[in-house]
Amino acid sequence: MANDVPRSGINSTLDALPPTVHGRYVPLSVVGEGSSTTVYRAYDVFADRDVALQILRSDPELEPIRRRFLSATRAVIEIRHRAVVTCLDAGETETGDPYAVMELLEGQTLGDYLGRVGRIPWTEAMPLFLEAAAGLGAIHAAGLVHRDVKPDNLFLLGPVDAPKHVKILDFGLLTRMEGSSEAVQEWVVGTTEYMPPEQVLCDPVDARSDIYSLGAVLFRALTGELPFAEVPRNRVLAHHLVSPAPPASWLVDDLPPGLSAIISTALRKDPENRFATVRAVREALERVALGSLPAFEAPPLTHAPDRYEPRGEASSAALRALGGSLAA
Repeated sequence: MANDVPRSGINSTLDALPPTVHGRYVPLSVVGEGSSTTVYRAYDVFADRDVALQILRSDPELEPIRRRFLSATRAVIEIRHRAVVTCLDAGETETGDPYAVMELLEGQTLGDYLGRVGRIPWTEAMPLFLEAAAGLGAIHAAGLVHRDVKPDNLFLLGPVDAPKHVKILDFGLLTRMEGSSEAVQEWVVGTTEYMPPEQVLCDPVDARSDIYSLGAVLFRALTGELPFAEVPRNRVLAHHLVSPAPPASWLVDDLPPGLSAIISTALRKDPENRFATVRAVREALERVALGSLPAFEAPPLTHAPDRYEPRGEASSAALRALGGSLAA
């Protein structure tokens, strides 16, 4: 059946495509590239449909990610939620490279959409972020942390100028919740602009880490700006550690009461001061969407002042180093 694959979707550089995987998945074209993986449009010979085939690139430096890739992907196979991309299969290619097979989506990422429109009116953003929060809840319920919540990993479905639904993508950095050895990072991983303090310092992560990132994405979507948009990279990381994010209402004056407080609560430095669960985030967003009164107010700090306390000598040293970069 491989010879019957329609050729219209194949890119012009056939030699650059990997071989068919286990006689079943025939790569047709490159549809995306990340820091560690390449995603192909592929034809599933057995199921007679096109799928997304994600393959971890061969690189000795990716060995720690390689060890987690398959276990994380196989865990995602068990998640069935409308706001999480469906993972269909996972394994290793004939050359030993881990791969994952997912449903093929047609649409655009939130990152692409924001690149065109700048920012989204809050009324349009609410349904999308309510779905994103629900999808993250399903991931957390499975005992997993995404660790790379960002606009490029939120895929929008529906009309190109008026998307209606969202699906969470890319599980290359997925890890187990705090309490597992997998929750501790060996080096800084993630996307600088959306990274919570504990992830910056390679401390253990949990659901509240994804909540911080979701808050940063919501800030970007509603204001058209990032909470911290300074270069070089080490200064952005330092801001995540020690600088309070500005209220979104400073940049957009038509936000409803409570929405800016939701974002500020999600972006608190100390995880104990954030929302405890993504369900709590969703419930707060629902109150805004419904216009419920009284308006959401940021809860009192559990730990005051709000600052991140490192959990070991290595992260303490990293905090001192990065904090010093702001004074340089």
